Amino acid sequence: MQISESGKSDIRVLTARQRAIHDHIARQGFATLDALAMLFSVSVQTVRREIIHLDRCGLVERFHGGAGAIDKARRRDYSEKKAVAREGKQRIASKIVADMRKNETVFLDVGTTLETVAQLLAARAVALRVVTASLPAAMALAGADQVETHVIGGIVGGADGSLVGAYTAESLSQYTFDRCIISASGYDSGWAPTDFDLQKIFLKRLAMKRSKLAILAMDGGKFDRRAPITVARLDAFAQLVTDAHPPEMLLEAARGAAVGLDICEM
Repeated sequence: MQISESGKSDIRVLTARQRAIHDHIARQGFATLDALAMLFSVSVQTVRREIIHLDRCGLVERFHGGAGAIDKARRRDYSEKKAVAREGKQRIASKIVADMRKNETVFLDVGTTLETVAQLLAARAVALRVVTASLPAAMALAGADQVETHVIGGIVGGADGSLVGAYTAESLSQYTFDRCIISASGYDSGWAPTDFDLQKIFLKRLAMKRSKLAILAMDGGKFDRRAPITVARLDAFAQLVTDAHPPEMLLEAARGAAVGLDICEM
């Protein structure tokens, strides 16, 4: 693969199929291997090889079962989020669940990392009260007799099964929490977590205000991603749980904000 003077991979030297796959992903934002195989009338194995090549060239981001366009400010759709960093989310969730104590009241934010937390909680024999605005998290806990699950009502806010709206906020304001587990889409230049949806961000902030302990759960793939709205300052969190070693600037920011750091590497 040739490299241009700017240091970026030169798309002009790709094969016709590689260029077509790249262009399709750039237009759609994300594509699964199965969908690409069908679109280009080739096997999934062939598409996987092409995606591996494009990923190594820095032209797409390879995920489990597919690939996405490289745009650090792009909002990922729900299916893409579910495919990203699965093993890392498991490690993050394991740490978060291990820290929970019997009879605590816990708020679980929306998002695929928190859905993984719910799945692990369902298999853990510890009595808890869990409050959430995530329908997938609530369903993961539905058969867990040891967990008293409270779903705060509202309007379904998207494909992720999140609940939002005035009634959701009113319901949430009736609770106080021992800990809340918050996720976000990226960071700003000062390493405050950021997200896209103001209604969801309002609920995150409200849960943090009503919690003794706020924990930030974000995988390492978000270190260099951006979103337009700040959730809260980094020092509003007691702990950051992630799956990869953070950039030095984030480490310095965490130390300066007295934020505990748990790195759940393999």
